[in-house]
Amino acid sequence: MIALSERPRIIVSACLLGNLVRFNGNHSRDKFIIRLQDFVNFDTTCPEVEAGMGIPREPIRIVDDGTTKVLGVQTSKDYTSVLTEFTSRKISNLQKEEIDGFIMKQKSPSCGIFSVKNYLPNGHPHGRRAGIFGEKLVEEFSNPPIEEEGRLNDPVLREVFLRGVYAHHRLRMLFKEEPSARQIVEFHSKEKLLLLAHCQRSYRHLGKMVSNPNGYRPSEFREEYIGTFMSAIRNKYSHKNHVNVIQHCFGYVKRDVTSATKRHFMQVLQQYEQQIIPLSSVLTVMESLIEQYQIDYLKQQTYFSPYPNELKLRNFTLGAT
Repeated sequence: MIALSERPRIIVSACLLGNLVRFNGNHSRDKFIIRLQDFVNFDTTCPEVEAGMGIPREPIRIVDDGTTKVLGVQTSKDYTSVLTEFTSRKISNLQKEEIDGFIMKQKSPSCGIFSVKNYLPNGHPHGRRAGIFGEKLVEEFSNPPIEEEGRLNDPVLREVFLRGVYAHHRLRMLFKEEPSARQIVEFHSKEKLLLLAHCQRSYRHLGKMVSNPNGYRPSEFREEYIGTFMSAIRNKYSHKNHVNVIQHCFGYVKRDVTSATKRHFMQVLQQYEQQIIPLSSVLTVMESLIEQYQIDYLKQQTYFSPYPNELKLRNFTLGAT
Protein backbone atom coordinates (compact mmCIF):
# COMPACT_ATOMS: atom_id res chain seq x y z
CA MET A 1 0.00 0.00 0.00
CA ILE A 2 1.28 3.46 -0.94
CA ALA A 3 2.05 5.85 1.95
CA LEU A 4 -0.53 8.61 2.28
CA SER A 5 2.07 11.33 1.75
CA GLU A 6 3.13 9.80 -1.59
CA ARG A 7 -0.33 9.48 -3.09
CA PRO A 8 -1.95 11.78 -5.64
CA ARG A 9 -4.91 13.83 -4.41
CA ILE A 10 -8.23 13.55 -6.24
CA ILE A 11 -11.45 15.49 -5.65
CA VAL A 12 -14.39 13.11 -6.06
CA SER A 13 -18.16 13.52 -5.98
CA ALA A 14 -19.12 12.43 -2.47
CA CYS A 15 -21.89 10.05 -3.57
CA LEU A 16 -19.35 7.94 -5.51
CA LEU A 17 -17.63 6.99 -2.25
CA GLY A 18 -20.92 5.91 -0.72
CA ASN A 19 -21.87 9.12 1.08
CA LEU A 20 -25.65 9.51 1.39
CA VAL A 21 -25.86 12.89 -0.32
CA ARG A 22 -27.95 12.33 -3.44
CA PHE A 23 -31.23 14.21 -3.84
CA ASN A 24 -33.16 11.14 -2.58
CA GLY A 25 -30.80 10.47 0.34
CA ASN A 26 -29.05 7.58 -1.38
CA HIS A 27 -25.53 7.12 -2.74
CA SER A 28 -23.93 6.07 -6.04
CA ARG A 29 -21.03 4.03 -4.67
CA ASP A 30 -18.63 3.04 -7.46
CA LYS A 31 -16.58 -0.16 -7.05
CA PHE A 32 -13.54 1.06 -8.97
CA ILE A 33 -13.42 4.33 -7.04
CA ILE A 34 -13.69 2.43 -3.76
CA ARG A 35 -10.74 0.31 -4.91
CA LEU A 36 -8.73 3.44 -5.73
CA GLN A 37 -8.76 4.44 -2.05
CA ASP A 38 -5.69 2.24 -1.54
CA PHE A 39 -3.76 4.26 -4.13
CA VAL A 40 -4.89 7.89 -3.97
CA ASN A 41 -6.07 10.40 -1.38
CA PHE A 42 -9.68 11.39 -1.95
CA ASP A 43 -11.40 14.56 -0.83
CA THR A 44 -15.13 14.71 -1.46
CA THR A 45 -17.50 17.39 -2.64
CA CYS A 46 -21.23 17.60 -3.24
CA PRO A 47 -22.05 21.05 -4.63
CA GLU A 48 -25.78 20.78 -4.01
CA VAL A 49 -25.39 19.83 -0.35
CA GLU A 50 -22.57 22.32 0.25
CA ALA A 51 -24.69 25.03 -1.35
CA GLY A 52 -27.32 24.40 1.33
CA MET A 53 -29.93 22.58 -0.75
CA GLY A 54 -30.34 19.83 1.86
CA ILE A 55 -30.88 16.04 1.95
CA PRO A 56 -33.30 14.92 0.64
CA ARG A 57 -34.03 17.71 -1.83
CA GLU A 58 -35.94 18.42 -4.95
CA PRO A 59 -34.16 17.07 -8.04
CA ILE A 60 -32.93 19.78 -10.40
CA ARG A 61 -32.37 20.15 -14.13
CA ILE A 62 -30.61 22.64 -16.39
CA VAL A 63 -32.98 24.64 -18.56
CA ASP A 64 -31.84 26.81 -21.45
CA ASP A 65 -34.19 29.57 -22.58
CA GLY A 66 -31.40 31.73 -23.96
CA THR A 67 -29.79 31.85 -20.52
CA THR A 68 -28.78 28.89 -18.39
CA LYS A 69 -31.02 28.25 -15.40
CA VAL A 70 -31.12 25.55 -12.72
CA LEU A 71 -34.74 24.74 -11.90
CA GLY A 72 -36.47 22.29 -9.61
CA VAL A 73 -38.03 19.42 -11.54
CA GLN A 74 -41.22 19.43 -9.44
CA THR A 75 -41.72 23.07 -8.51
CA SER A 76 -39.64 24.97 -11.10
CA LYS A 77 -38.00 26.78 -8.20
CA ASP A 78 -34.96 28.69 -9.41
CA TYR A 79 -31.73 27.38 -7.82
CA THR A 80 -29.43 29.15 -10.30
CA SER A 81 -28.00 31.77 -7.95
CA VAL A 82 -27.56 29.33 -5.07
CA LEU A 83 -25.55 26.89 -7.16
CA THR A 84 -23.55 29.36 -9.24
CA GLU A 85 -22.53 31.42 -6.20
CA PHE A 86 -21.40 28.29 -4.37
CA THR A 87 -19.51 27.12 -7.46
CA SER A 88 -17.62 30.39 -7.68
CA ARG A 89 -16.56 30.19 -4.02
CA LYS A 90 -15.65 26.50 -4.19
CA ILE A 91 -13.57 26.82 -7.37
CA SER A 92 -11.72 29.78 -5.87
CA ASN A 93 -10.84 27.70 -2.80
CA LEU A 94 -9.81 24.65 -4.85
CA GLN A 95 -7.42 26.77 -6.90
CA LYS A 96 -5.42 27.35 -3.72
CA GLU A 97 -5.09 23.63 -3.06
CA GLU A 98 -2.83 20.87 -4.41
CA ILE A 99 -4.99 18.66 -6.61
CA ASP A 100 -4.02 16.00 -9.15
CA GLY A 101 -7.40 15.09 -10.62
CA PHE A 102 -11.19 15.12 -10.40
CA ILE A 103 -13.80 12.36 -10.70
CA MET A 104 -17.31 13.75 -11.02
CA LYS A 105 -20.77 12.13 -11.00
CA GLN A 106 -22.01 11.57 -14.52
CA LYS A 107 -25.35 13.11 -15.55
CA SER A 108 -25.43 15.28 -12.41
CA PRO A 109 -26.75 18.82 -13.17
CA SER A 110 -24.11 20.11 -10.78
CA CYS A 111 -21.10 17.77 -11.17
CA GLY A 112 -21.39 16.22 -14.64
CA ILE A 113 -18.72 16.92 -17.25
CA PHE A 114 -20.03 15.47 -20.52
CA SER A 115 -23.38 13.78 -20.03
CA VAL A 116 -25.80 16.25 -18.40
CA LYS A 117 -29.14 16.64 -20.13
CA ASN A 118 -29.99 20.16 -21.24
CA TYR A 119 -33.72 21.00 -21.32
CA LEU A 120 -35.84 23.49 -23.21
CA PRO A 121 -38.47 25.50 -21.29
CA ASN A 122 -41.18 23.13 -22.62
CA GLY A 123 -39.48 20.25 -20.80
CA HIS A 124 -38.02 18.56 -23.87
CA PRO A 125 -34.36 17.43 -23.71
CA HIS A 126 -32.08 19.38 -26.01
CA GLY A 127 -28.57 17.94 -26.18
CA ARG A 128 -26.03 17.33 -23.45
CA ARG A 129 -23.58 19.57 -21.65
CA ALA A 130 -21.54 19.95 -18.48
CA GLY A 131 -23.15 20.63 -15.13
CA ILE A 132 -22.88 24.00 -13.40
CA PHE A 133 -19.96 23.00 -11.16
CA GLY A 134 -18.39 20.64 -13.71
CA GLU A 135 -18.32 23.32 -16.39
CA LYS A 136 -16.31 25.67 -14.18
CA LEU A 137 -13.91 22.89 -13.22
CA VAL A 138 -13.05 22.35 -16.88
CA GLU A 139 -12.67 26.10 -17.45
CA GLU A 140 -10.38 26.71 -14.48
CA PHE A 141 -8.29 23.51 -14.24
CA SER A 142 -6.42 22.87 -17.46
CA ASN A 143 -3.77 20.43 -16.16
CA PRO A 144 -5.26 17.98 -13.61
CA PRO A 145 -7.33 15.31 -15.44
CA ILE A 146 -11.10 15.58 -15.04
CA GLU A 147 -13.43 12.63 -15.66
CA GLU A 148 -16.85 11.18 -14.94
CA GLU A 149 -17.04 7.84 -13.13
CA GLY A 150 -19.10 6.22 -15.89
CA ARG A 151 -16.43 6.88 -18.52
CA LEU A 152 -13.84 5.22 -16.30
CA ASN A 153 -15.48 1.87 -17.09
CA ASP A 154 -13.76 2.18 -20.46
CA PRO A 155 -10.27 0.63 -19.93
CA VAL A 156 -8.64 3.05 -22.38
CA LEU A 157 -10.11 6.16 -20.72
CA ARG A 158 -9.33 4.74 -17.28
CA GLU A 159 -5.68 4.28 -18.22
CA VAL A 160 -5.47 7.78 -19.74
CA PHE A 161 -7.02 9.34 -16.63
CA LEU A 162 -4.78 7.67 -14.06
CA ARG A 163 -1.71 8.08 -16.22
CA GLY A 164 -2.46 11.80 -16.07
CA VAL A 165 -3.19 11.84 -12.34
CA TYR A 166 0.12 10.22 -11.43
CA ALA A 167 2.06 12.34 -13.94
CA HIS A 168 0.52 15.50 -12.47
CA HIS A 169 1.46 14.34 -8.98
CA ARG A 170 5.09 13.78 -10.01
CA LEU A 171 5.19 17.22 -11.62
CA ARG A 172 3.63 18.81 -8.56
CA MET A 173 6.28 17.22 -6.34
CA LEU A 174 9.07 18.43 -8.66
CA PHE A 175 7.88 22.04 -8.65
CA LYS A 176 6.73 22.18 -5.03
CA GLU A 177 9.86 24.20 -4.44
CA GLU A 178 11.87 25.80 -7.23
CA PRO A 179 13.98 22.90 -8.63
CA SER A 180 17.57 23.27 -9.76
CA ALA A 181 18.56 22.72 -13.38
CA ARG A 182 20.06 19.39 -12.36
CA GLN A 183 16.84 18.27 -10.67
CA ILE A 184 14.85 19.16 -13.77
CA VAL A 185 17.24 17.19 -15.99
CA GLU A 186 17.06 14.17 -13.66
CA PHE A 187 13.26 14.29 -13.61
CA HIS A 188 12.96 14.69 -17.36
CA SER A 189 15.42 11.88 -18.04
CA LYS A 190 13.13 9.44 -16.21
CA GLU A 191 10.05 10.61 -18.14
CA LYS A 192 11.51 10.48 -21.66
CA LEU A 193 10.06 7.17 -22.81
CA LEU A 194 6.63 7.92 -21.35
CA LEU A 195 6.54 11.20 -23.30
CA LEU A 196 7.84 9.51 -26.44
CA ALA A 197 5.05 6.93 -26.22
CA HIS A 198 2.37 9.62 -26.23
CA CYS A 199 3.56 12.66 -28.20
CA GLN A 200 6.82 12.93 -30.11
CA ARG A 201 6.38 16.65 -30.75
CA SER A 202 6.00 17.40 -27.04
CA TYR A 203 8.91 15.07 -26.31
CA ARG A 204 11.15 17.15 -28.58
CA HIS A 205 9.87 20.50 -27.29
CA LEU A 206 10.34 19.58 -23.63
CA GLY A 207 13.82 18.27 -24.40
CA LYS A 208 14.76 21.67 -25.81
CA MET A 209 13.31 23.40 -22.76
CA VAL A 210 15.28 21.22 -20.35
CA SER A 211 18.51 21.81 -22.27
CA ASN A 212 18.10 25.57 -21.80
CA PRO A 213 16.12 26.27 -18.60
CA ASN A 214 17.90 29.60 -18.13
CA GLY A 215 16.09 30.89 -21.20
CA TYR A 216 12.91 31.12 -19.09
CA ARG A 217 11.85 32.81 -15.91
CA PRO A 218 11.18 30.06 -13.31
CA SER A 219 7.41 30.66 -13.32
CA GLU A 220 7.30 30.62 -17.13
CA PHE A 221 9.31 27.41 -17.29
CA ARG A 222 7.08 25.73 -14.73
CA GLU A 223 3.87 26.74 -16.50
CA GLU A 224 5.03 25.73 -19.98
CA TYR A 225 6.72 22.51 -18.89
CA ILE A 226 3.72 21.28 -16.90
CA GLY A 227 1.20 22.36 -19.55
CA THR A 228 3.10 20.71 -22.40
CA PHE A 229 3.79 17.58 -20.37
CA MET A 230 0.15 17.13 -19.36
CA SER A 231 -1.09 17.83 -22.88
CA ALA A 232 1.16 15.04 -24.15
CA ILE A 233 0.12 12.61 -21.42
CA ARG A 234 -3.58 13.11 -22.24
CA ASN A 235 -3.11 11.77 -25.76
CA LYS A 236 -5.05 8.61 -26.44
CA TYR A 237 -3.42 5.20 -26.28
CA SER A 238 -1.48 4.33 -29.47
CA HIS A 239 -0.25 0.85 -30.37
CA LYS A 240 2.16 2.28 -32.92
CA ASN A 241 3.84 4.61 -30.43
CA HIS A 242 4.21 1.87 -27.83
CA VAL A 243 5.71 -0.51 -30.40
CA ASN A 244 8.27 2.17 -31.33
CA VAL A 245 9.24 2.73 -27.70
CA ILE A 246 9.53 -0.99 -26.94
CA GLN A 247 11.68 -1.52 -30.04
CA HIS A 248 13.86 1.35 -28.84
CA CYS A 249 14.21 -0.35 -25.45
CA PHE A 250 15.08 -3.67 -27.05
CA GLY A 251 17.92 -1.93 -28.86
CA TYR A 252 19.75 -1.71 -25.51
CA VAL A 253 19.96 -5.52 -25.21
CA LYS A 254 19.63 -6.94 -28.73
CA ARG A 255 23.39 -7.52 -29.10
CA ASP A 256 23.50 -9.48 -25.84
CA VAL A 257 20.47 -11.74 -26.09
CA THR A 258 20.44 -15.17 -27.70
CA SER A 259 18.79 -15.78 -31.07
CA ALA A 260 16.05 -17.74 -29.32
CA THR A 261 15.36 -14.87 -26.92
CA LYS A 262 15.24 -12.41 -29.80
CA ARG A 263 12.77 -14.60 -31.72
CA HIS A 264 10.57 -14.93 -28.65
CA PHE A 265 10.61 -11.19 -28.03
CA MET A 266 9.72 -10.37 -31.65
CA GLN A 267 6.90 -12.93 -31.55
CA VAL A 268 5.47 -11.33 -28.40
CA LEU A 269 5.78 -7.83 -29.88
CA GLN A 270 4.00 -8.96 -33.04
CA GLN A 271 1.16 -10.41 -30.97
CA TYR A 272 0.83 -7.05 -29.25
CA GLU A 273 0.78 -5.24 -32.60
CA GLN A 274 -2.04 -7.53 -33.69
CA GLN A 275 -3.92 -6.81 -30.42
CA ILE A 276 -3.81 -10.48 -29.43
CA ILE A 277 -2.12 -9.70 -26.10
CA PRO A 278 -2.18 -6.55 -23.93
CA LEU A 279 0.65 -4.07 -23.46
CA SER A 280 1.35 -5.48 -20.00
CA SER A 281 2.41 -8.80 -21.52
CA VAL A 282 5.07 -7.40 -23.82
CA LEU A 283 6.31 -5.03 -21.09
CA THR A 284 6.76 -7.98 -18.74
CA VAL A 285 9.09 -9.61 -21.26
CA MET A 286 10.96 -6.35 -21.83
CA GLU A 287 11.34 -5.66 -18.12
CA SER A 288 12.76 -9.12 -17.51
CA LEU A 289 15.46 -8.39 -20.10
CA ILE A 290 16.19 -5.00 -18.55
CA GLU A 291 16.60 -6.65 -15.16
CA GLN A 292 18.69 -9.49 -16.56
CA TYR A 293 21.13 -7.13 -18.28
CA GLN A 294 20.90 -4.37 -15.64
CA ILE A 295 20.12 -1.49 -17.99
CA ASP A 296 20.01 1.27 -15.36
CA TYR A 297 18.66 3.99 -17.68
CA LEU A 298 15.65 1.86 -18.58
CA LYS A 299 15.12 0.67 -14.99
CA GLN A 300 14.54 4.31 -14.01
CA GLN A 301 11.94 5.04 -16.69
CA THR A 302 8.44 5.86 -15.44
CA TYR A 303 7.17 4.39 -18.72
CA PHE A 304 7.26 0.93 -17.14
CA SER A 305 5.39 2.01 -13.98
CA PRO A 306 3.54 5.30 -14.58
CA TYR A 307 1.09 4.28 -11.83
CA PRO A 308 0.97 1.37 -9.34
CA ASN A 309 1.17 -1.94 -11.20
CA GLU A 310 -1.49 -3.36 -8.87
CA LEU A 311 -4.09 -1.29 -10.72
CA LYS A 312 -3.53 -3.47 -13.82
CA LEU A 313 -4.39 -0.62 -16.16
CA ARG A 314 -2.50 -2.01 -19.16
CA ASN A 315 -4.26 -5.38 -19.28
CA PHE A 316 -6.65 -4.58 -22.12
CA THR A 317 -6.57 -5.24 -25.85
CA LEU A 318 -9.92 -4.11 -27.23
CA GLY A 319 -10.56 -0.45 -28.00
CA ALA A 320 -6.92 0.58 -28.42
CA THR A 321 -5.79 2.13 -31.66
